[in-house]
Amino acid sequence: MCFSGGGFAFALFFFLRFSRPTAGRVLFLLQGGGLEEKFEIGIPDITGLQILYTNDLHGQVERMPFVSTLVKEKRWKDGPSLLLDSGDWSRGHSLCERFEGMPMVEIMNAIGYDAVGLGEGEFGWPLPAMTKWAEKAAFPLVCSNVFAGGDTPPPFVQRWVQKKVGPLSVGIFGLSYPVKTAGNLHLEEPAGVVGEVLRHFSDEGVQVVILLSQLGLPEDMALARAFPRISVIVGGRSHHFLPHYLKENETYILQSGSDAQYLGAFTLELGSVISLASFPDLSKKGKKSRT
Repeated sequence: MCFSGGGFAFALFFFLRFSRPTAGRVLFLLQGGGLEEKFEIGIPDITGLQILYTNDLHGQVERMPFVSTLVKEKRWKDGPSLLLDSGDWSRGHSLCERFEGMPMVEIMNAIGYDAVGLGEGEFGWPLPAMTKWAEKAAFPLVCSNVFAGGDTPPPFVQRWVQKKVGPLSVGIFGLSYPVKTAGNLHLEEPAGVVGEVLRHFSDEGVQVVILLSQLGLPEDMALARAFPRISVIVGGRSHHFLPHYLKENETYILQSGSDAQYLGAFTLELGSVISLASFPDLSKKGKKSRT
């Protein structure tokens, strides 16, 4: 599917040309916007669960190539990881408004997201648009507290997913702040569904539980206190920039600002260190540097 528009045309070209490098290779952006020559690097043994994450991307398609570059660098240098987004990614740019969020789905496919949450921006779209996302997405759209009448989740959403990362069994679920939704959808109070999700993960032998949250930092902290079985919360909605993780009980809470200005990297079990990489503010007119 093709989209018009200079910014998105550049982003899509970048992803189609460079999104699948050969094993053990990384591409880096030069200050002038070009690409350095490729070089070989080794891939180390898995020593912890690496989580790469974004939140509240707000459809910033022109910044996503920088996210893509750093994701590749981290994955090929540091080994396997999960790439997650907590939600509110589909609107905020004219291309996303024109094509009902589909440009971000295509871009996130190319980058290689493993699971993506849903936020207030997503629930503002009509149901046919959300259904098309699910048809095109190479990743699951995850939200545990949205229902389409009664207790039946809508067909385009998965309430939870399980993934194997090395020896670890990882369970991922999502929660969105109750807002007005399209059609017959309704969002239940988030805390009311967490117990059911955690029981399911326990029955399935899940070792690490990750929540993709669009509730805001205060609510995330309250959930961590109430449900210490949650290992990691990738938060959003409140747009907090957390240069270091927060910890409530045994739960690590992460958030990386908004608008694709940062990519977060967090390693569970090995020091639990967070790093955030900054990207340029392309919204400022006259500043086109990619340094």
